Amino acid sequence: MAEDHASEAYTPEDTNGDTVKDILTKVVEATLTCFSHCKAYTITFDTGYDSDTLIDTFKPADYFSVASGESRLSVLKRLISWIYDKAIIKADGAVHILYPTVTGVTYASEYNDAYGDYHNFFDKSVRKRLVIPNKVIVSSHPDHSPQYTGNDTDADSYAALGNRYITSPPYYIRATSNAQCTSIASAKIQNLQLATERGHGIAPMNVGQEVLDYVKITDSRVGSSGDTRTGNIGYINRWYSAYPKQPTRFGFEFRFGSLEAGGLAGTMPPRMVTISDPNTTTLAEKYTELYGAYGVVYDRLGEVIANQSQIVNYLTAISEYMWKLHVGGQLIIPVWIPGAPTITTQAVSDIATTTATGNITLTDLGVPDPTAYGVCWSTSSSPTIADDTTDEGAATETGVFTTDMTSLTTGTLYYVRAY
Repeated sequence: MAEDHASEAYTPEDTNGDTVKDILTKVVEATLTCFSHCKAYTITFDTGYDSDTLIDTFKPADYFSVASGESRLSVLKRLISWIYDKAIIKADGAVHILYPTVTGVTYASEYNDAYGDYHNFFDKSVRKRLVIPNKVIVSSHPDHSPQYTGNDTDADSYAALGNRYITSPPYYIRATSNAQCTSIASAKIQNLQLATERGHGIAPMNVGQEVLDYVKITDSRVGSSGDTRTGNIGYINRWYSAYPKQPTRFGFEFRFGSLEAGGLAGTMPPRMVTISDPNTTTLAEKYTELYGAYGVVYDRLGEVIANQSQIVNYLTAISEYMWKLHVGGQLIIPVWIPGAPTITTQAVSDIATTTATGNITLTDLGVPDPTAYGVCWSTSSSPTIADDTTDEGAATETGVFTTDMTSLTTGTLYYVRAY
C-alpha cells in the first residue's frame, strides 16, 4: 500500500456521512475513487472490533481528505489514528481491524525465566519513555456552531515532568458532542502510549505471537516478586540459526512500543535469513547469507527513517515549545566573514614643486581583496577619499607600494593618508 498513490484528490463535503469504518473499507477494497486503480484487498473486522465506540459513529466529513499522490498506507494510518481500533495484516493476506487489549491481567503470552508454565526468555531490557505530547485537545473548529471540545492526558508523563502539560496542536473535527471530542482525544493518547517504547525481550521461538499482542515478562531474579514489564508488541523478528548456537537455534525478538514508527502492523513481509554452516565455501550459500543480512539491515533502516520522520514532524508541529532545534554534522556551509585590510602610511618622498611620491605598506589584504588602493591628501588634518587621491587599482598581494601625487601647490602644507 505504501506504493499505491492517489490518482486524484479526495475532498468530501461537510455533509458526507461516511464513518471511519466506511472509509477504511473503501480504502482497503480500492473502491474510493482516488484508489480505484489499485489492488483490492480484503478487510476483516475481527470479533470485538465494535468495542471501539468511534469506528462506527465518527464521521470525519470534510476534515478528512486525500491529497493527490498520497500513499494508500498513509491514508489508512491517518484514519486509524482517530480511533481505538488497530489494523494488522495476518497470514490470510487480509487487513484485520481489531480492538487491542492494552490493560488488565489477561495476556496473550507470559514470559518468565523461572517457571515452566510460561515461556522462557534469554534477555530483556526495560525502558520508560515519556508520552509527548501528554495532553491532546480535540474540538470543533472556531468557526463552527455549536462548539464542542474534549481532552485527555497521560498522567505518568504529566507527573514525571513536574506536573507540566505538553499539549498537542489542536485537532479540529466536525464534532457532534463534547463526549465525542473526549473519546477521540483518549484514542489519540492511547495511540501515543502504545507507540512509547517500554523495552524488549529475546526468547525461544513463539510462532503464535503476533504484533499488538498484550504480553508480560517477569524476571524472577529481581526482588521478592520479580521485575515485570507489560505492554503491546510493536515489533517481532524471528530467526533460525544453523550454527550450534546455544541455548537455541530458533528464537525471536519482540519489542514493546514504536507501533507508529514502522507503519501498519504486519505490513513487512516475513524475510527468510539462511545462515550457512561456518565451514561452507559455496558461493551460493555465502550469497544467501549476505542477502539475508542485508535484508535485515534494510528493514531496520526503514524503521529508523520512519521513526525520525515522525519525530521531525512532531517537533515541527510543536515548534512553539522549542527554543532551537540543532542538527549537527549533516551539512557544512562555508561562511564568508568580511575583514578590513591592514595598510600603513609611510613618509612622502621625492617632493618636487608640484609632485611627490606617496609610500604605502599593505600587510593584510582583508576579505575580500581591496578594489582600489592609494593615498589621499588634503590641507585638513584628516584627508579622505573625497579629497585628492591616487588610484592604483585592485590590490592582489601584500607589500610595499609607491604612488605618484600630482597637481600639488608650491608652499602648501598637505596631510597624506594611505587607503
